[in-house]
Amino acid sequence: MRNPNPGSEPKTMLLQACPHTHSAIHERRRDIVASIRERLTEGSPVERGGALIDAARLIRFRNTNILVELDRWLFEAMKNAISDSDSYVYLAAINALAEAACYGSTYLRDLIALFKNFRVSTLDQENYVMINNSHGDAVEKNNADREVIVRSRLCEVLGKVFCVLGDMSPVWMDESAGIFLKCITESDEIIRASALTSLSELILACHGRRIEKYLEEVFYAIERVLSGDSSALVRRAGVNLIRNIVKSCDTAVVDVIGRRLRDLHRQLLHLWRWDSDHVVRLHAELALEELRSIMKTMIAQETTCPARQFMSKKVDVAAIAAAVQEFYCTSNSDRRKHLNEELCVFKSRFPCEETIAACILLMGPRYPASVQYFGAVSLYETIRHRYEECVANVTVMEVLKSFLIESLTASAHVQMQSITNKLSSALAMLSLYCMPDVWPDPVATLTNIWAASPELLLRVLAEIAAEFSNIHMPLTQRSKLKTELHKTSEV
Repeated sequence: MRNPNPGSEPKTMLLQACPHTHSAIHERRRDIVASIRERLTEGSPVERGGALIDAARLIRFRNTNILVELDRWLFEAMKNAISDSDSYVYLAAINALAEAACYGSTYLRDLIALFKNFRVSTLDQENYVMINNSHGDAVEKNNADREVIVRSRLCEVLGKVFCVLGDMSPVWMDESAGIFLKCITESDEIIRASALTSLSELILACHGRRIEKYLEEVFYAIERVLSGDSSALVRRAGVNLIRNIVKSCDTAVVDVIGRRLRDLHRQLLHLWRWDSDHVVRLHAELALEELRSIMKTMIAQETTCPARQFMSKKVDVAAIAAAVQEFYCTSNSDRRKHLNEELCVFKSRFPCEETIAACILLMGPRYPASVQYFGAVSLYETIRHRYEECVANVTVMEVLKSFLIESLTASAHVQMQSITNKLSSALAMLSLYCMPDVWPDPVATLTNIWAASPELLLRVLAEIAAEFSNIHMPLTQRSKLKTELHKTSEV
């Protein structure tokens, strides 16, 4: 009988002709793993290095056969290979270990612990004991040099991993920063320079997040290195660390570095003009350029701020900021009471659009955290008590929405938690008052914007639920809003 579907014949015949194709591919992959293991024991550096390169490639492609062998023997073999005297082998081992650490946090944690506690005997224990028994003091004399070499290579591995991890790097700040900072006191210049370099890579990858609590120690270490370290190699790493701190913070540099910024700029200028090492001067110049570029961006952002579109000369923002700072600094109770009355009146004295514009400007990076918090609280209360004016003016509403979303997206990870909480409440309050007519579906909009930042989304959604009891609107509008929220929750 003739086949009604002739086109299926070649495929059927091919499957019948090659019944063992899948098993053959699987066997070939197993052969590759066996080949890697065999070549790692060869005497030729070409064979050992090639095996490590193949292993790194297979780990990167998440080959199941090679991943199974990581825990069994491969990871230990790669750690042993990092101490190889041949550059082709140890460079391949560095890349292979970095691939393994990027694949699993267990391996990264193992490498951090190995760097912290490394002794020559921790690698290839059996060979170490055998050689030490044969040569005695001759081996012990070379142990210190070998430890320096291996630990510096481990630093390179960690630096590579932090670069690749990117936004996940802040998770490792607490585990790594203290270890790197402790190395500043070690006697060998290579270890000091390597630790500073790895720390700079970690800070750069963090984009300013989770570095605030370490800044005092970091700047103390940098000052110690630049003022008292005779090694040009270490001072180069120190200036590069400054540059990466500035680059990591970007436009949040004023918030993160704060009062240290002026002294940091002076120190960079001094190094650029007077340091004897030309590479240190180059790094200082690059750091100054980075700082200058960031400041230009910040000024441009502030001068083109949406609040400038309707800013009035009636509001003296600088005077309000000064009053807030004096309120927190003065010990005179009468003066504080007077300042409190003035600051409370500010929220209702001016037209709504001018008050909102002033609040936005008060939250600029040029002002301290106390002033920024006052601006956030004033913005929240203006939205809460003057919502009809806000919603009626389309320009004001769009400026508010854009500012709140952009501010939370860009600065939630570096600004004070209290400011972030108040801005989240303000956005939640604005969303409730705008639903469903002015802003039909704010939840869907925020979900799309913060798909990659679920913590921000969850924070604002929680605030929407909490702020529902604080809104003041007619019962019919409140009932309509409640219906819309139920629809959103069902979706």
